[in-house]
Amino acid sequence: MGWALLLLRLIDGIGLVAEAVFVFGLGPRAGASEPVAGLVLGLGLTASAIVLILGLRTSLAASAGAACTLGSALYTIHYLAGMENWRDEWFFLYGLVFFLSGSLALMGPGGYSLEARLSGWKVIKLSSRKSHSEDAAVTRKPTECCLQESENRSNGRRERGNSMNSNMNTS
Repeated sequence: MGWALLLLRLIDGIGLVAEAVFVFGLGPRAGASEPVAGLVLGLGLTASAIVLILGLRTSLAASAGAACTLGSALYTIHYLAGMENWRDEWFFLYGLVFFLSGSLALMGPGGYSLEARLSGWKVIKLSSRKSHSEDAAVTRKPTECCLQESENRSNGRRERGNSMNSNMNTS
């Protein structure tokens, strides 16, 4: 799952950068009336793409990317009206990046990210049931350890109880 989330973060980041390049270039070409809004959207898209690709604060970056994607779609809707042959492709990209960002915001960073490394997440490799005893000791689940310890304790109590009963019978 870690590799799949890494791939999703890369694809979403590339889509966010493509949107940012389009929004940045839209102002001078089309004579945008609100160049500050385009600049803010472009910077938001670029920043969220960089942070998302690195895998740092993934949920926050993906949420910001989805919000900026929605904003850039609304910002460019009247500029794309004159570009009939490119309009559908750009709205497809907006929709794709919006849903990718939303799903990444819900799923989180995955194992291969800076957030996972800084938070102390570890990639755990589970072995098959036919493993060697050394591998099985390393990859046991915590519940298995607790169950074995409780069984050992209860076996010890039974043994002590049996020895106490035998001591009482001998006296």
